[in-house]
Amino acid sequence: MMNESERTVYCLLRDWRRLHAEKGYFATRDNLSQMQKEERLEQISRILKMLEAWMGLLTADERYVVKRHLVDGIDWSRVVYEYNTKLLRPVKKSRSSLRRMQTAAIAKAARFAEQQGFPWEKSDVGKFTSSYPCLLYTSPSPRDRSVS
Repeated sequence: MMNESERTVYCLLRDWRRLHAEKGYFATRDNLSQMQKEERLEQISRILKMLEAWMGLLTADERYVVKRHLVDGIDWSRVVYEYNTKLLRPVKKSRSSLRRMQTAAIAKAARFAEQQGFPWEKSDVGKFTSSYPCLLYTSPSPRDRSVS
């Protein structure tokens, strides 16, 4: 189960492309004052730099899985196929192994942010994660299925 900081990391990584698009959109808006435009662009730029720093903490395999699944929005079956065939890894990984890898990568980024004193609630990140809800999908475990 993800804690609040891990959920925020997950949502921000998932929204990386949208943030890039929003940065371009705000740069071209004419109906905002220059100060509003600059403030919003600065907020988005800070978040994008933070995301790049988090990705730099990850191993190449973790980065690949996070980028393909969360950032690019590729479904797990495709990520597993690419990881096992195109990357020519000596040991094949299952979907659950790659999901665990992604979860560990998210936890690593969240721990780093917490160690750096990242103010989860007070920062402009809250504006992005609260205005764009993030739905996490968790599949039922075999134990949950056996109960029903």
